[in-house]
Amino acid sequence: MGERLNRLLDSPANRAAFTHSPAPVLVWEAAPRERTSPELLWVTNPKIRIDRPSNDPLVYRVEKSSKQNAFGLGITLGRAANNDIVVDDPSVSRFHAYLQLDPQSHVWHLVDAESSTGTFVGGERLAPRRPAPLADRATFTVGHVELRFLTPDSFESFLRTWTRTTPPRGS
Repeated sequence: MGERLNRLLDSPANRAAFTHSPAPVLVWEAAPRERTSPELLWVTNPKIRIDRPSNDPLVYRVEKSSKQNAFGLGITLGRAANNDIVVDDPSVSRFHAYLQLDPQSHVWHLVDAESSTGTFVGGERLAPRRPAPLADRATFTVGHVELRFLTPDSFESFLRTWTRTTPPRGS
């Protein structure tokens, strides 16, 4: 799962882990509130929304996780728990898309993994299995979830300009 932005701001160690990493991040600004009990969705359903959005975005580091998944071509993104980036929304397929870094050009690409609800960059639906370049600060949509792609420098800038909507812990 991603890290809540307020937790990053409250913990210097967590913040440093994100801002001093060479990995870019994805930000889900309209992420739902944290659930008290986990729900497992077996099918993709773009017509339902389980939870209302919170005012606390989720931040995901774009890197392979320690989870076991056999996909070696990139960093997986989807609703299933074995993805590198888990986006818990019913409109997102279990294995929705993946991100790849071109080792020669150092450009990140997003690839739709034949998802049922599609992957969109700049309002254009991606053809399945066709890489599309992701520019810094680009937004893309998986299902009905809009994510922002940020390099480490842009994420630091995002942190400086983001307006906290909840008081810091201990206040």
